[in-house]
Amino acid sequence: MKGLFWLLYSLNKILGQPFPFCSIFTQRIGWAPPKMANKRPSPTMAYAEMREKMLSNPTVRAEVELLEREERPMLDAILNARKEEGLT
Repeated sequence: MKGLFWLLYSLNKILGQPFPFCSIFTQRIGWAPPKMANKRPSPTMAYAEMREKMLSNPTVRAEVELLEREERPMLDAILNARKEEGLT
């Protein structure tokens, strides 16, 4: 349970937006994360802004780069096969 709470707390810090169900975890473990007053971005954050903000975290960036290296060639192969068959 604590691992899930820390994951949600980390995402909250990265995105700057609260999760509505964090109060459930707060009640169960009896601890609340510090308030992020005046640090929250606009709720209408564009995708590019959100991606840039998330990739500023080195851990998130490393995971995205790993996925790009491992998954991108497979996706390209699938899309090329679909294109050759006239499905795309």
